Amino acid sequence: MNFKYLFAIFSVITVLLSACAPSFYGFGSGGSSNSGSLTVGSKADVGDYLVASNGFTLYTFAQDTNGSSTCNGDCAVKWPPLLETTSLPAGVGGSLGTVAREDGRGQVTYDGKPLYFFAGDKAPGETNGHGVGSVWFAAKAVVVVTNSNSPSSNNSSGYSY
Repeated sequence: MNFKYLFAIFSVITVLLSACAPSFYGFGSGGSSNSGSLTVGSKADVGDYLVASNGFTLYTFAQDTNGSSTCNGDCAVKWPPLLETTSLPAGVGGSLGTVAREDGRGQVTYDGKPLYFFAGDKAPGETNGHGVGSVWFAAKAVVVVTNSNSPSSNNSSGYSY
């Protein structure tokens, strides 16, 4: 077979696979319509952070201000927005909301900060986007700790007799 034709076939396959790859991971340049309850991941170097129902880490962008998304166009290809979800997991404080994107779609926010995926995370549980450019960070989850042994929860005085 002629190498010229082999190279052409390889090039076409590479382009097709590249176009399909973001969808394989549950999001693409159009963002994720990943609906379902968020969960919390935890790593020593990251802390507690939000995870979408597809298992991928969610991120915030330090340059987003006043509850608006400033990551559009090429930025949104590398950092696809989370476009819908339903709820926070039990034990996580804060609130979910939405903000209108430049294209008019609603992007999910956590405590007013728009949420994104990172195209560099190739598998659930990865946090490769944390700290990128010193402006991208895993979305910190506000975990509410309850003490089931507190006097108000067990109607005891807190003393043992």
